[in-house]
Amino acid sequence: MGMRGAPAPAKRAARARSVDNARRLWEESEKLTGTTFPLSANQLGNGAVP
Repeated sequence: MGMRGAPAPAKRAARARSVDNARRLWEESEKLTGTTFPLSANQLGNGAVP
């Protein structure tokens, strides 16, 4: 659970780092909430997730 030792960046599973998964989740969230937030492809191009 990361409760011991000095603070360090958390490790994430490969699925949590997937840009494709992030994009699908973002699109589904927009559909479900009825809102949109325009993001260009280059904002996700470096692996960044919204």
